[in-house]
Amino acid sequence: MSAGRRLSAMAVPPAATMARFDADLSMIALEAIVTSRTF
Repeated sequence: MSAGRRLSAMAVPPAATMARFDADLSMIALEAIVTSRTF
């Protein structure tokens, strides 16, 4: 039981980092769109 729990715990962080990476990318894209419209 503990082994399965450890496996799921190891599988969670990569998904969280990917979600954070996607959020960062969308924010960067939004910033680029705003700056390109400003200049």
